[in-house]
This record gives sequence, C-alpha cells and structure tokens, in this order.
Amino acid sequence: MKKPSAYPRRLLRYVLTIIISIAAVHNGYSTPRLPETELSWKNITVDGKKTAIFCLFMDSRGIMWLGSNSGLYFYDGVTAHPVGRDELSGIQIYAIVEKDDCLYIGSNNGLLIYDYSTGTVSPSPMATPKEIRTLLLTDDVLWIGGLNGIVRMNLRDNLLTDFSEGLPHRSVYSMLRDSRGILYVGTYSGLARWSAQEESFKPLKIKVGGSEDYPLFANCMLEADDRETIYVGGEGSLLKYTPTNDRWEKIIPLETNNIKSLSNGDPDHILIGTDDGVFDLDKNGVRQYRHDSRQELSLADNEIWCIYSDKQHNVWTGHERGLSIASNSSSIRTIKLSALTHSGEGNEIHSIYRDSQNNLWLAGTNGVIKLSKDNAPYWYRHSDRPNSLSHNRIRAIHEDSEGNMWFATDGGINRLNPADNKFDVFHVVDEDGKHNTNWVYALIEDGDYFWAGSFLNGIHLVHKSKLKGNVCTVVSDLSLN
Repeated sequence: MKKPSAYPRRLLRYVLTIIISIAAVHNGYSTPRLPETELSWKNITVDGKKTAIFCLFMDSRGIMWLGSNSGLYFYDGVTAHPVGRDELSGIQIYAIVEKDDCLYIGSNNGLLIYDYSTGTVSPSPMATPKEIRTLLLTDDVLWIGGLNGIVRMNLRDNLLTDFSEGLPHRSVYSMLRDSRGILYVGTYSGLARWSAQEESFKPLKIKVGGSEDYPLFANCMLEADDRETIYVGGEGSLLKYTPTNDRWEKIIPLETNNIKSLSNGDPDHILIGTDDGVFDLDKNGVRQYRHDSRQELSLADNEIWCIYSDKQHNVWTGHERGLSIASNSSSIRTIKLSALTHSGEGNEIHSIYRDSQNNLWLAGTNGVIKLSKDNAPYWYRHSDRPNSLSHNRIRAIHEDSEGNMWFATDGGINRLNPADNKFDVFHVVDEDGKHNTNWVYALIEDGDYFWAGSFLNGIHLVHKSKLKGNVCTVVSDLSLN
C-alpha cells in the first residue's frame, strides 16, 4: 500500500522562513548563528504580459498606484487592475501625486487627472508640456518637470508659469523639496536650486574629487531620514550632499552603477534601484539583490525604475517585468536554505524544535539541520556510512529528561550520539511481531516509557531501558492497534 504524505508535497528548495517569537527573545534564549537576513521577492505580472513600471505611488487611502509604459494600474494585494484603459491606451506614466480626491499624472502626453469620485481620467484644463518625468506638489502649487523644462501650476487658478531659464539643462528628471523647504531640481546635466528671492533657479556647483563642476545626470534625489544629507543618483554614480557645509561625497560601492531611484528603508538604510538590481546601503556596507533564474523568490528583473518602502516595512520595486514586493520586517526573517547549509539541496521543513541548550533543530523531508550559537549549521542525513540517520523523512523531534535527542523517522526511531554525530536506530514491534514502528509519526516521553505512534501499525509503549546500546529491534511493553 502506498503511504500517503501527511504534508504538502511542494519542496521548498530555496527558502526557509523562521518565525522566532518576540516572547522567546525576551525570555532569554540565545540566538543561533544564522546568516544575515535577505529579502525574498514576490513577483507580480501586470496585465499578464511584460509591462514596465516606471513609478509607484501610495495614496492617502493606502492604495498602491502603478504608472507603466501602457497606462495606469492599481494593486489590490493580489492583482494589478487597469484604470482608464481607453483614455490611457499607449500612454507612458512617469509620476503621480495626490490632491483633493484627484491623482495628478505625469505622462509622455502631458498632465492627466484621475478623479476618485467619478473614476475617470481627463486631460489637465491647462495645456501642459508633454514628456513629463517628475511632479512635485507643495500646498496648492504643482511643479511639473520634463524633457522640455519645468513649469509651475497654481492649482487654484490653473495658472502656468515657465521657470526653465536658469536650469543647467532643460531636461528635468527629478525634484526634491527638503525638510528646510528648499527646492532642488535634477537635470540631464547637473542640479539647480530654487531662489525664492529671485523667483528663479540657480545652478548648483557639484564639487567632487577636486572638480568644481562635476558632470552629473541627476536622475533621482532623496533626503535621508537624518534630514541633513541629500542623495543624488545618476549615470554611474551616487553622491551624498550636505547642504549645511556644501560638502559632496561619492558613494564608492555604488560607483559605475546607473542609479534610477532612491528610497529611505529601515533606519539608516538607503534603498537604491539601479539597472543592476536593488542595493541596500547602510553604515556597514551594501547588499545587492538581483534576478537569479534559479531562485523563485529573487527579483523578476534587474532594471529597477522605481523603489518605495512603506510604513509596514514592505519594499516595492517597479521594473521591466512588472512589480516585485519584499517584506523587510525585523519580526520575520527569510533565510535561504542554501545560505545555512552551503548546498543547493532542499528540505521541506515540517518540524522546528528548540532544545534545552537553545539549539534549533529543523527537520523535514531531507534530514535535520542543527543550528547552534557557537558552531556552523550541521546537516544530518542518511548515507551509506554506519550509524547514519536511518531515514531522511523526519516526522517529530523530542529531547528526553536526560538531554538525549530523539527523531521519529520513516526508518524507525533514532537517538543521536553527539560525541561522534552518529545514531542508534530502534524498530519497536509488538510481542507477536505483527505491528512495527518503521514509520514513526510521533514520539513522547512518559516517565520511564516512550509512546511511539506509527503509520498503520498503532501506538506502542516501550520502557526506556530497552532502548540501549546497539539493539536494533525492541519488543514493546504495550501495543494499541
């Protein structure tokens, strides 16, 4: 008779998610030695095809809007839904802001407006420049930047004023209003800063490496959480600017990367979207996330057009193939199994056990992995060596009152000898030899006895004194069938 599996058959070959409760941490458990956590990405295809997402915007209602190379979408947590498909057919959307129950949409066809109350999309009442790349809203003023310069729209009277004169280049790709209220504009060839007194933009000298006018395609900008520094990303460089002392610094680990988007992540972390994946920058260095065809939970594409970190610690990225989302929560850590074991083999984890020494044991369909604080992870599996684990499918783990570790497997009961990392294997049968515990599903200690629950062969009670030495077959004291 074919034995049914008690668990889902999908093998988690790449990722193991371990949830360590906050209570366990506060109760004084020492943390096993684990690799640093990595982001695992949920990849969403938009409209069932290859769709580039150029911008992400989370509105005041908590809805995530996606500006793409083929119109506007919103994401409901499962699926991306098109909005204004007829009006926005073939329209490329690069920027979105919200004001008074409306979304203002910057596109290659000028400024468009989505009305929440009617669910319709219409052109702006004023003829705005086409090829918009960035929008910035300050109270009742909308700044519109694009390939043809920058204009300011007063939303109360829809008055449009052109302020392109004074820019280092007419092609505007980014804007930033910092915590002091100062407006910066990033262009194809440098930065400009708004002079409120003169009502105009003035080019900003970029002093890097001895150069008084460092050439920079200012593709994106971000003020860090410290409200003291501004990051500027461009073609082949990431710069950090401190306005209070006019100091510029090149971020060397990101040199040669084309920076397309920036976002503040966890405290003191800067998330960076590039044409070579996502980088996470902090004071300890930088970590990179890229597409890997072998990894189901890697980024779907490396061409990152936009990146955003929300209040729930989710990281959103828009790229050439849609949307990728990762949880960056400190409460849940996602660890690739290969990072634990340095092996490409998988193990569908069914049981997690913490012993009295604060070791974590992870058992499943391919043996058991031991995680301890002071040692590297150790993987116990069946092999042709004497006294190896008798079977790789492990159903239960138990530590007895004497500190011995026991494993219920599909090949009998195994007890670990920690001195040499070998196992004593026991098969329990009833006195008639008709019922055995070859497939052990449960194992518990009851005073001087063990209860062993088996598949198709009942429950057996056996005195612990019988489970000694190299005796392989043991007769149970009681058998319930």
